Amino acid sequence: IFDGCYTTQTRIKRGNRQAEKILLESELTGALAAAAAGHSYAAKDYSQAWKKVLFNQFHDILPGSGTADTREYAMASYQEAFALANTQLMKAHRAIAARIDTTGLTAAEDIRFTRAEGAGAGFPTGSGNLSRTGRYSGLHRLYTVFNPLPYEREELCELTIWDWPGDISRLQVSDGSGGILRHQAVDSGIHQYWGHRYQTILVQVRVPAAGYCVLVVDEKPLQTIAVNVHDVRKIKPDDLVLENDCLRVVVSGQDGTIQSLLDKETGRDYADSCEPSGLFRLINEDASRGMTAWVVGPYRQISSLHQQVTLTGISHGDLRQSIAWTADFGNGSNLAVTLSLDQGERLVRIDVQVRWQEIGGKKTGLPQLNLFLPVPGGCRTCRYDIPMGEIERPPLPHDVPASSFALAPVAGARALLLTSDSKYGFRGTPEGLALTLIRSSIDPDPWPEVGEHRIRIGIALTDDDRSAPGLTARAFNHPLHALPL
Repeated sequence: IFDGCYTTQTRIKRGNRQAEKILLESELTGALAAAAAGHSYAAKDYSQAWKKVLFNQFHDILPGSGTADTREYAMASYQEAFALANTQLMKAHRAIAARIDTTGLTAAEDIRFTRAEGAGAGFPTGSGNLSRTGRYSGLHRLYTVFNPLPYEREELCELTIWDWPGDISRLQVSDGSGGILRHQAVDSGIHQYWGHRYQTILVQVRVPAAGYCVLVVDEKPLQTIAVNVHDVRKIKPDDLVLENDCLRVVVSGQDGTIQSLLDKETGRDYADSCEPSGLFRLINEDASRGMTAWVVGPYRQISSLHQQVTLTGISHGDLRQSIAWTADFGNGSNLAVTLSLDQGERLVRIDVQVRWQEIGGKKTGLPQLNLFLPVPGGCRTCRYDIPMGEIERPPLPHDVPASSFALAPVAGARALLLTSDSKYGFRGTPEGLALTLIRSSIDPDPWPEVGEHRIRIGIALTDDDRSAPGLTARAFNHPLHALPL
């Protein structure tokens, strides 16, 4: 009935999605730890956390149609739910890890002059994530990677390595059987955090359904390297292409739009220079009807945010490639976007950081941040995931709710899927799929969105059946966990 309520108060929407996510993972892991490791299942803590989350699903709280005080109360409740769920998740992980036989994986070394134990307290728990506190020292370190979903997965996992004393160029990751695994540094350099140093790497790993695997981080032996005596200097242009075995994505260096999204298996391209994809738009909604928290007004004006884009980074790693750009807009607002493609994936990840300083008015209209994907051949029907299933809808001129994704079938090709880690307001029109990211409603809270926002979005090509879209969206929303042993 009220399409504004699918997006209004984006912090509340994010709190709800993250709380549901972490409680699912925590309860599953707690049950497994109770069955396999004799761990005490924390039923009372889970009940207490769920009461806080479910209270916030009440009329006018989760819909975002409450006052500023309502929002502040709700966000505090989410933090309490995160604390309860993440504490029990960590305890369950450690109970399982304590039962793993690692006698053949440990190494004797002098750790008197190294440190890392206790590094990273609170990192990165501020947004409801699981702590990555260090529990080790020395060069030789063990990690357990947990899969919170009930099917086997092979994908990239992030490891945070604290105060590692070795040569980063000789860092090596292996599995429990000694097999060397591919890895890649997420970014260059070593970062500081409260008197400690950390590095983040990606590792390609296979993890059983609702199971775990053990990784070993160490320094590989010195090797003799052949040196070429000829001059290898050459001009190497910055190629704005993200490519793996599945996709080839061409990004415009002029405006940051996706100029080509090619399925390499079928040869079907889902974008072109005449109709680029991944379009960020600033929309002005008509606010004259009032009830702006509840109602998305008719679009009065649509402006592209790709007019003055500044390219800020290009990375061509073996496991993840990325392109980053930023753009200023509106009344001092800023959009920072990173597009990335992982090895073996048919999903382009878009990490968005927004400094939002837009305020609406009844006469001036409501500012809205929006992402649009044209669909080749147009949308004849759209499918959305909803509680307990999926629903098919015709193209409509207004937002509709979805739990995590919208799907547009494409004749004779894979379907185009749009998913997010925290958004619920999708719009399937005859032209394509759109996702409402932020909208500055003015009543009952006159400025609910001013501040920093982080949003993860996925654009995927998926088989158009009754399982693949849901599996893609769930994997996107439930990444692998890596914890030190």
